[in-house]
Amino acid sequence: MRRETHGHGRLLLLIIRLMVLGTVLACALLGCAGEAALPIVVINDPPNNSQVTLDEAVPIRSTATHAAGVTIVELWVDDALHTSEISSAAEGESPFSVTLDWTPQVVGSHRIAVKAYDAAGNMGESAPITLLVAEPPEPSPTPTNTIVPSPTPTMVPTSTPTPTHTATPIPPTATPTPIPPTPTPRPAGLIAFVSGRHGNDEIYVMNADGTGVTRLTNNPANDVYPSWSPDRTRIAFASGRTGNHEIYVMSADGSGQTRLTNNPALDVHPSWSPDGTRIVFESYRDGNNEIYVMNADGSGVMNLTNNAAGDFEPSWSPDGTHIAFSSSRDDRQGEIYIMNADGSGVTRLTNNPTADQTPSWSPDGTRIALQRILLDGNAEIYVMNADGSGATNLTNSWGDDYEPSWSPDGRHIAFVEAGEILVMTADGSWVIRLTNIATWDYNPSWSPR
Repeated sequence: MRRETHGHGRLLLLIIRLMVLGTVLACALLGCAGEAALPIVVINDPPNNSQVTLDEAVPIRSTATHAAGVTIVELWVDDALHTSEISSAAEGESPFSVTLDWTPQVVGSHRIAVKAYDAAGNMGESAPITLLVAEPPEPSPTPTNTIVPSPTPTMVPTSTPTPTHTATPIPPTATPTPIPPTPTPRPAGLIAFVSGRHGNDEIYVMNADGTGVTRLTNNPANDVYPSWSPDRTRIAFASGRTGNHEIYVMSADGSGQTRLTNNPALDVHPSWSPDGTRIVFESYRDGNNEIYVMNADGSGVMNLTNNAAGDFEPSWSPDGTHIAFSSSRDDRQGEIYIMNADGSGVTRLTNNPTADQTPSWSPDGTRIALQRILLDGNAEIYVMNADGSGATNLTNSWGDDYEPSWSPDGRHIAFVEAGEILVMTADGSWVIRLTNIATWDYNPSWSPR
């Protein structure tokens, strides 16, 4: 059973990883008999230094061998986890054969490796191979056969008919001048996002057409989840620079980075109130994920949800009256809910058999974009009315599409696909890629007007 590793919807893979981690910790605390052998992993196909074609799926065929069985097999591309498959191979079943697909998006050489884990968490890695990605070849021109016309026979008339009358020619109808199509408006403004292009996850900003990429943070720890203040002068974000993730704020140029929260638990996903006085965020400080709110200086922290289930990814409505969020309450993997800004009046908006996540309000407050995990495990961008009705798939793509963010004029939506930032029109009819780099770009946040 395959699961793409980027985005959300990876609950089953997470459970197995936690089981593996638990086994490893048990061995560390109680001791495990003998020294565990590592799984043996071999890439069988394609051969090293093979040339493959851009945007065409490449099956990576490998085998993993271990006496205790194999639990997880991972495909790594350029030292980044691309795809995982959960193995059904039990103890004694060896070797385990698996095919993991990779569709190259960037021309050039790419390092490919496959890793496998046994039930005790021991990891074996294949010898890496290099695949050379090239543009598809230009199609050869189809030769044109020269047709030699047959000679036209000469017709000899027997008599010349006398015309009875000459018809008055009808003037041709004037051809109307074609009206050129209305051009698609180009996106404007700034987009903050996260990228690992310099070795670890940092926050960058770029123009909405993908130009002018500028790095804002420069810290050995990961800086993620940027969120613009309503006046465009500040950006709230989460950082792991103190050992666990806390909420910080900085000026729009990256200066004046200030820590707002100070708690040993995880604090992530900040979202500003439309008047800029408060920040709502997700925290694990009470033992499970809840939605909290605080003043913009970090004071006055208050739990808004206080529910036994997990509550995630808050997004403040443009009029300041509601907060949308995803939650696993009601025995669901994840649905979209809204509540009043004080935490009252919780209302469920979606009812999806898998999961709905990362809600994002349109600037006029009439619609909510979200990522929906489909039954085949693929994530797509949907948009629905603010009351949950009229959900429409905008992307319908082969890969995972997630983390939507609206443009300030409501005409475009930025989102993530295959580790790159893309922009589409709000109806999904026009799409353009903004970033194109081997490392992951994600967490787009479009600036206000």
